[in-house]
Amino acid sequence: MNRFCKSAWIVFALMFCACGGDSKNDIQEPELPPQPAGTIQVKEFAGEWRLTEWSVDKEFPAEVYLRLNEDLTFVLYQNIVSHGFQQLPGTFSFDAATATVSGRYDDGNSWGSSYTIVYLTEQTMKWQAAGTNDISTYTRTPVPESAARSSRAESGDAVPFL
Repeated sequence: MNRFCKSAWIVFALMFCACGGDSKNDIQEPELPPQPAGTIQVKEFAGEWRLTEWSVDKEFPAEVYLRLNEDLTFVLYQNIVSHGFQQLPGTFSFDAATATVSGRYDDGNSWGSSYTIVYLTEQTMKWQAAGTNDISTYTRTPVPESAARSSRAESGDAVPFL
């Protein structure tokens, strides 16, 4: 009888351990602490970035690169509709007190939103669209030559990511 009880407990323990919830949906990501407003300078986020995650669509099938220059100019390189990269240049402003970035394309159209830099390290930057929970995660990555060589597109010809 004692041997039977031990065996039953071992089987129960193995079944219990095997029933763990390993679904990614069950795992809650920790909240990021807000980046202290007033501590970020343009030179810290100037450079070339690749969109690596978008909270609105975790499997966003497009390629988006962003070159932010210290002189407050930018170029958005996007391949959203699989017809090759489009370049959308313009200027941006940065409010250091609120860590907010806003932009305007060369054709005069504004970005679809302003963004608050909520997280910034040497390699990762997260922007939150104003008034939403929409978070775009960028990883510092050089813009590929194929994107940089693409023809300049007017924002009227494309729906810009920003």
